[in-house]
Order: sequence, then structure tokens, then C-alpha cells
Amino acid sequence: MTSRSLTLAFVMDPVTTLDVEADTTFVFMLEAQARGHEVLYVDPADLYVDEGRVGARATPVTLRREAGNHVDLGETRKIDFDREVDVAFQRKDPPVDADYIAATQILGVEEGVLLEHLEVLHRHALLHRHPDPETGRVRYSLPRTVADQPGAGVLPAL
Repeated sequence: MTSRSLTLAFVMDPVTTLDVEADTTFVFMLEAQARGHEVLYVDPADLYVDEGRVGARATPVTLRREAGNHVDLGETRKIDFDREVDVAFQRKDPPVDADYIAATQILGVEEGVLLEHLEVLHRHALLHRHPDPETGRVRYSLPRTVADQPGAGVLPAL
């Protein structure tokens, strides 16, 4: 079996603030890079929709496990998510806020961005993880594009 290189876009908080010792997103990115995949950083504010297609200003990154010197930023370019990205990850440090919800809605505009990857990612990979404001316990909910499907809903707090 021949493996092919993928393009992975990480829509997230600033890549320069990652904690190389504790951040799982950093580990995902570092491992993807080690396996020869292209790793792109996308600031949620750089997402947009143009004629029904999701795009962004994306920056290729080169990572290393070296605190304070863990990332080199490449040249930022415009990308079309459906044509150029194989897998999109979305990550947000608490609290979940309006910017996070807006980014989720943009990523959900075009089925090809997230829903096409249901065969690659488990359905629960699309869940939003957020604290319950009343109890502080973690809750999971589905993005609107998935929540509108029959049988979808909010999972109980864990």
C-alpha cells in the first residue's frame, strides 16, 4: 500500500503560544510533520466564505520540540479548504466564545470541509467540547451542520 502526503489545516489559537510539553495539538502537528504531511496553521480570524466556498489565509509551519523556539512560519497563502485541505482540525483554548462558534459555522458552510471526512474521522471527532456554564463539567455538542441530521443532539455532561 502506498501512502500519500496529506495537507492538514489546524484552525486554532496562535501557533506561537503552544506549550510544547503539554499541548496535544502540538503533538498532532509534530507527528503529522514527521510522517511527511504538510501542516498549515490557520488563525480563525483568517477564515472566510467566497461564493459558497470556504477559504483562509494559511501559513505552513515547521515544528520542533524546543520551548520558546518551537515553530518556523512559512509564507502565508490563500487556500481553498475543499480543494487543498485533506483534514481540518479546530482547536480553541477555553472559553468557547463567539469567534469559535463563527469559525465552526464557516467550516460547516461547505460539506466538503468537515462532512466529507466522516469516513476518515469518527463521527465524534466533529463534537464540540465545552464546559457547562452552570456545573463546569465538560459537555459535548454537535456543530449545526451535523446537529440538523436525524438523530443528532447534545450528549450529556461527562
